[in-house]
Amino acid sequence: MVDQEIKTAVTEILGDPNTERSLKNVAISDFRKVATDEQEASTSHLDDSVLQGYNTRSRAKKPAAIEDENFVEIDGVILEGMEKSVGSTIKTEATFSNLSEEGKYSVYLSLNSIIDLSNNSTAPGTQRSFFSGLAWQQLKNLVYESRTMPQPPENVEDDLREIEQMADSNLKNSYQLCLRLQAKHAFTPEEHYFEIYAHISKNATEQDFVNEAWTPIMAALFNDEKLVLKWGDSVPLITALSKRRSLPEENVLGDRVDLRVMTSFNGGVYDVMAAEFANSKLGPSKFTSDHLKILRKSKIILDPIVDQEFTTAHDARRVILPCFQANGLDSEIKIMKLFVPGLYTIQHIGSIDISDSINFLRDLRKKTIPRLEFI
Repeated sequence: MVDQEIKTAVTEILGDPNTERSLKNVAISDFRKVATDEQEASTSHLDDSVLQGYNTRSRAKKPAAIEDENFVEIDGVILEGMEKSVGSTIKTEATFSNLSEEGKYSVYLSLNSIIDLSNNSTAPGTQRSFFSGLAWQQLKNLVYESRTMPQPPENVEDDLREIEQMADSNLKNSYQLCLRLQAKHAFTPEEHYFEIYAHISKNATEQDFVNEAWTPIMAALFNDEKLVLKWGDSVPLITALSKRRSLPEENVLGDRVDLRVMTSFNGGVYDVMAAEFANSKLGPSKFTSDHLKILRKSKIILDPIVDQEFTTAHDARRVILPCFQANGLDSEIKIMKLFVPGLYTIQHIGSIDISDSINFLRDLRKKTIPRLEFI
């Protein structure tokens, strides 16, 4: 029943498989029917030296084989100077002996066919250390896409500039202007710009807690009847089911997630994005554990879609899952996608910083809000 509901939902989003599709990725914005200018990452120009053995119908049907203690994955992405594919390399290098924290991170990702191209550390045990500099750059060139961030309409940008200029001399008047313009644009797609500006203007000197900063911003950003935000360390059922398949004899629980963005369809509720928020004082170990949790959750969301037989290889490569992680007032957006069968990739989209100074309101207009809207 769940598989049929997912099939129906994805078919509606992707459109009739017998008709020509627009070349764009499928992300949260597709649930909101927001048009994007994103172009599909095409692999049609790659020759056999890069995509050897690319089998469009082999997704989730052939696990990595083991030959003489080496994993052989089905991805077939062979880089310059390498004898094995990317998927085979990362799984072969995923050894459990004498692991550092960085090594544990790499093992988890590698055994789940995920390569994190956003982590460029060359320290021993990192995924980057498995490849030469030339091969790593070649892989990033294959995977990375140029993405255009949506900008505010011209009339909205003029209003935001006025708020920024006024804030330099009179913060109270600036905040009042935010409220008037928010009322003017109430129930329009532009309202969230002024809602976020008002929130930052009022709390610029008192943002001591992560929740005070991010909760109103996310609520304004995802103010959409098709989306539901669930806060508070909840456990998605899909993560529990995934763990139980791996550990059938254990009484396991799923991953707790700080924020789940969900959509409803035909009486069912489905996760479309997960986000984690942490106090910056907790240090790098918390950041790393949250990062792994977000990637694990994203893959669990993505798997039921790309693994369905009705999902063609063409459509599977169009689906992208955004990942959001905040550490204090600093955050990052990354995306996960199935590059080829047997290889999921992580691309860094950009950082998002919420300044604690009213003097940096301009950054909201130029960088923060456009990158949040990309989600």
